[in-house]
Amino acid sequence: MRRQWIRLLTALLLAVLIAALPICSAAAEGTDLNAGQQQEEENGLQDGGEPVEDMIEETEDTEDIEDAAEPAGQEPGAEDSGSTGGGTDSGDNAGGDTGSRDTATGDSDSDQDMFSKALAKLRTGDHEPYMSGTTDGRFKPDAPITRQEVAQVIYNLLEEKPADASASFSDVSTTGWAYKAIAAMSTLGVMNGDGKKFRPKDNLTRAEFMVVMSNCFDLPKGESTFPDVPESHWAYEAIAAVQGKGWIAGYSDGRFGPDDDIKRCQVVTVLNSALERRDGNFAADSDKQEFSDVPKSHWAFKEIAEAADPVEQLDPPDEPDPPAPPGPGQLPSGVKVGSTVQVTSDNGLNVREAPVDGRVITAVPDGTLLTVTDISRAPWLGIKTSGGISGFVLGDYVKLYTGGGGTPQNGSLSASSLNMRQYMSARLDATADKQVSTMKWSSSDTNVARVGYTINYSSKKQSAIVYAGSPGTAVLTYSDGAGNKKATCTVTVTSPEPVRFAYPSESIVQKDTDFQLLAITDDSRDQVRFDISGGASYTTDSYVSESNSSEHGLPDNRTRVFTQTLKLTLPGTYTVRAYAGTGGQFSTENVSFTVQVKDRVSYTDATNEPRRLSARGIAVIRDFEGIVNEVEDDVLVSGNPTVGCGYVVANANDTFYNNLTNREAYAMLIEKADEGVYARAVENFRKKHNIKMSQAQFDALTSWVYNIGTGNLSQGATDAADMILNMVVPPSVSASKPASGVVNTSSSTNPAVLYATTDRSGKKEGIIPTGASIKVTEVKVIRSATRQEVWYKTSYGGKTGWVGSGYVKLSGSHQIDLNYADSTSLATELLLWHMAGGITPGLVYRRLDECKIFFFGNYDEGKPYGVETPNYRKNTYGFVYPERIQYLDKR
Repeated sequence: MRRQWIRLLTALLLAVLIAALPICSAAAEGTDLNAGQQQEEENGLQDGGEPVEDMIEETEDTEDIEDAAEPAGQEPGAEDSGSTGGGTDSGDNAGGDTGSRDTATGDSDSDQDMFSKALAKLRTGDHEPYMSGTTDGRFKPDAPITRQEVAQVIYNLLEEKPADASASFSDVSTTGWAYKAIAAMSTLGVMNGDGKKFRPKDNLTRAEFMVVMSNCFDLPKGESTFPDVPESHWAYEAIAAVQGKGWIAGYSDGRFGPDDDIKRCQVVTVLNSALERRDGNFAADSDKQEFSDVPKSHWAFKEIAEAADPVEQLDPPDEPDPPAPPGPGQLPSGVKVGSTVQVTSDNGLNVREAPVDGRVITAVPDGTLLTVTDISRAPWLGIKTSGGISGFVLGDYVKLYTGGGGTPQNGSLSASSLNMRQYMSARLDATADKQVSTMKWSSSDTNVARVGYTINYSSKKQSAIVYAGSPGTAVLTYSDGAGNKKATCTVTVTSPEPVRFAYPSESIVQKDTDFQLLAITDDSRDQVRFDISGGASYTTDSYVSESNSSEHGLPDNRTRVFTQTLKLTLPGTYTVRAYAGTGGQFSTENVSFTVQVKDRVSYTDATNEPRRLSARGIAVIRDFEGIVNEVEDDVLVSGNPTVGCGYVVANANDTFYNNLTNREAYAMLIEKADEGVYARAVENFRKKHNIKMSQAQFDALTSWVYNIGTGNLSQGATDAADMILNMVVPPSVSASKPASGVVNTSSSTNPAVLYATTDRSGKKEGIIPTGASIKVTEVKVIRSATRQEVWYKTSYGGKTGWVGSGYVKLSGSHQIDLNYADSTSLATELLLWHMAGGITPGLVYRRLDECKIFFFGNYDEGKPYGVETPNYRKNTYGFVYPERIQYLDKR
């Protein structure tokens, strides 16, 4: 009894402390900075991995600095806490830890390197958590972070904590929970306040956090490219230095937003990069959701998983949670599977992995709405939270929710009607005034259509994933938490598509060689017929059954995969149409695709013939993109729900197949990458400029544009595209008969270096800037098993030497021929495309693999099915890495 009283008193005392410190969990809680995988808000940056908008290239120092944090469509710094972060109250300078350049660093305006002597050394390279969440199981990823919370986070990360640290700020008590951290930050010069006040509860701004980072690391001076950070800005040097490290990126409109509050999810993203955590053990425990408000669909899910662990329950109620109800098997009145129930426990309610003694996953506060998924374990209820966490709660402490008691608010839908085919899903976007997660969905006929789950992008916007279960009509109703109907959408479902996907095992086939035609249907079909242009037709009843189970409670997806083996003897492009049949009756609808048959298939001969993506090229993209079986938000570019192998459901009201089998994901990739816009964009570029190109080069470029956007492969759009157009059949030149040219692709991140010889490890005579006119007096072509280079001899600035051909546009008309591709220039340029909210090693290795394929036809050093080959990270051919990522250059 005495022990129970002690435990109760301890819990009450801790509860009081927690109430006073909303987001901070005493030791580690307020640490959210954006570290690492940064991404842009609003329209989203691009990431390193989806074929959405054009990715920000790292050339010209346009790094993705921070916003690794905010979801697309959300206003930068949308949460207005009433504090300016640095605070201008009482006439103080903006920036509590920086107030001005003087108070930020403790120096006056000296000419020294501002960040050459970081006193606060942080622990790097490990994977210990340095932040936590709240006691109710949340992390509050989009909440701002206060100055005292940041102080505590940095304090937690110090390699050595100063033993004699002290501070005498008028607004910081020596008995306060963050006093030691604040005193240490002041002693080390990391956060100094304005001399009198520290303003511990003010939110920290983005600019202020950059100063904190610059005070913790020895950073070289940099150059900021943000239009809202002029050199006169008090934090310019800090922002420029951190940008120079590639730890941050700005908003999608190019701004940095220095005065916006920085969010908790942004803090961890930046810190994860700065702390060198992005190795093979990054986010090792991301297989499960640990915070109720950070679902796997949240763009920063892995960032938070790497940085934080939930607060352990202080003293969870003795089982059962709390005392057992009076009668066995008793459930709240009216509750059934699919019901919404509301928590009625003042102290919150544990959610367990299993009834009675299952591990506590999280705790949900009083008033929380839950969806019932299982009533077979009464008095325990299987439930799912709005954040997607599934588990069990004791039914005695919930009641049937019938509306009312919630917050009235306005809401709208992207469509008032949808037309869908059976078994397909649709993206239906919804908005709300305040908390979109509290809005409710219902269906007039759940057998016909229902909202399977929702993806929240911000507090005001979500996508409802509508599932079409059977033919008919159903009305979806969108209501607020008080039960008031706000909008409806009428869904009309028609019969399923006879054939979902059809494709060849090899898109480019050598004549008289066996290959397969494949078609995927639902499990009601028993035959497929393939009709081939020219008159041939094949009918097959040979199939294998495949299925996938939903993590969101949707019906299992059951498919049949039909195959037909054949060979074609005449070269040409054949159109194949696939029809599905049942009981000998075939559909009139079909899915068509093409097969290219050649006398000989070569991957390394550069010719003028039309190109398409090969099966090897498709596999490369699949291996890098991975497979997402059920649509979820893009973790790097929020607002871009993604399914399959990087396919983005880009528009509201689009329909698509969800809950995919792995083979369906692969078939969808072929449909989008080869038959769709990506391979077509590369072929249009090749055809427009009459480029002689090999199959390997075509495959590598298609993988590149699938990742960073098709708009980057056009003349004048990027240096990479222009370099390809510079690679021509070498002209006959001499000292007396030189060729004229202009350097048109030299940049600060990939300069046109004039070398003394054609050895890149040799002496550098200088750099030729973009716009410089030169005379080429000699050409040297190097083709070997390890070098694919073309050099032009020229003079500039009184020096004579050699420059890579990709930097130079020769005057006159020349045949563009990638038999003369120059890795000296182009490989370095391709390797620059590695930014996704900061330097992303995974993108560096993807670019490296694409270079190996482009220049050497080497498809064998990638990561088949996501498994790295021994040489996957090895710079086998000695490509020149941009300076910023040379630490990743492994030879």
